[in-house]
Amino acid sequence: MQTFTTSIESLTQGFGTVMTNEAGTGPECDVAAASQVIFDFRNCTQDKCVVFFEKEVVAPLKKKIEQIRVVEEAITNRGKLKQEYDYYYEKVNMFNPFQHQLDLKI
Repeated sequence: MQTFTTSIESLTQGFGTVMTNEAGTGPECDVAAASQVIFDFRNCTQDKCVVFFEKEVVAPLKKKIEQIRVVEEAITNRGKLKQEYDYYYEKVNMFNPFQHQLDLKI
């Protein structure tokens, strides 16, 4: 973006030099008006680039981050539920003598 801005500024200066022609043989031009046109063009282009970037990159990225957050919450919740399940599974196995005998034979 900085290169673009520098190029536009060079274009403005070159345009002003050509249109005012120091020797007085070229067409007369209002340098301020020409600079304003180029400045407006630059701002318009820059705004369009920003809007495009926000629409095509930032918005989908935010949407994807939200989807990832939901998945991470589900993974965390599943981990907690599995931990609770394993705890009670072990408790049940401790009090079930038949299961304990099966474990010893294996």
